[in-house]
Amino acid sequence: MRAPLYRAGDGVDRSFRPEQVDPELINLLQKASAAESRLMLDPDRDMAQHAGEERMSPSKFARLLRPSHFAPDIKAAIIDGRQPEDLTCRKHLYAPLPSDRRQQRALLNLPGDRPS
Repeated sequence: MRAPLYRAGDGVDRSFRPEQVDPELINLLQKASAAESRLMLDPDRDMAQHAGEERMSPSKFARLLRPSHFAPDIKAAIIDGRQPEDLTCRKHLYAPLPSDRRQQRALLNLPGDRPS
């Protein structure tokens, strides 16, 4: 069991909500992490070869990698069940993912520093 965590002053809810944890989103984060690890462990193979092993197209494999580049607090929000209700696997896979973490939070409707 995890205890709720709060950081004074930033206004971000860090409580654990097991009833709101989305198993599909958790599974997506796990698959993305595993796919990224495979790429890092075997950099001589191209994305098409890795995608073929997973029986998916290279474009779908590339989309699968996107969640592995989420800011750590976004991953933590998903794991803790604090993601917005409209955050789905489909949104993860098809939304363009900015590299800037503030823009990621804004795109995914998560609290935190937002671009002005």
